[in-house]
Amino acid sequence: MKTGFVGLLSGVVLVWTFWIGPVAGARGEEESRKPGEVSPANPGPKRVAQWIRSNDPRAAVPGYVSRAVEGWPVRVSEALMHSHPEATDRAIELLAEQLQTVKRVLPESAVAKLIDVPIWFSPKYDGFGHSGEYHPGADWLQKQGRHPKLHRCVEFTNIPIFEREVERMPVLVIHELAHAYHHQVLGFDNSEVRTLYEVAKNNGSYDAVLRGNGKTEKAYAMSNDREYFAETSEAYFGRNDFYPFDRAELEAHDPRMVKLLGKLWQDRSEP
Repeated sequence: MKTGFVGLLSGVVLVWTFWIGPVAGARGEEESRKPGEVSPANPGPKRVAQWIRSNDPRAAVPGYVSRAVEGWPVRVSEALMHSHPEATDRAIELLAEQLQTVKRVLPESAVAKLIDVPIWFSPKYDGFGHSGEYHPGADWLQKQGRHPKLHRCVEFTNIPIFEREVERMPVLVIHELAHAYHHQVLGFDNSEVRTLYEVAKNNGSYDAVLRGNGKTEKAYAMSNDREYFAETSEAYFGRNDFYPFDRAELEAHDPRMVKLLGKLWQDRSEP
């Protein structure tokens, strides 16, 4: 995410189990289910993604219309469709173009892992700027009063300016999906990413770099190890809005990260 704030909470859950007799609707329900049948209470991300793509009522969220865009499950705010119809239509077109790029440049194995990550188009929230966000923390969503189904989803609240943002950040969807990949596939505790982030932070190599607007600034990649992974993934697969802008510049500036990205994304084109 390049604007706003995404909270991330981790903890340990201790579960004590006691036998207190049969519970209605638990074991009996499991035993009566046919092989391959999905529990309505816990359908799993793949089934939910299928429901969103087909606008199935079982995945309905009040105030949102569900659809498929280039194979991704997408929820679009009805309020946005009414208040900014042209901008919303244009944002959906641009999202389709962005996702076509995702499918073209990311390894097939990575696309297969990311294609069930839902993408939401929502109105801007009070107290927050227009932004793109990935939501790893259910607790943060609850504290902010946001919908719990946003957990493990990408959300864009910059729809009125989406076209301008795409011009500024040509692969902004890759940035947010990189957060999902980091969280859901690699784990935010990935030690290799953290190690190279600390190296870059300590050697100051990203402290004063050229930005797409012509200014020299500290790279957004230095915000934390999660943004380091997402920003360098943008450069690796497309074009970032901070130097290093593309893979060739990333290779010259941070060659160890290029090697690591090739490994973590399972990019067979990277030797």
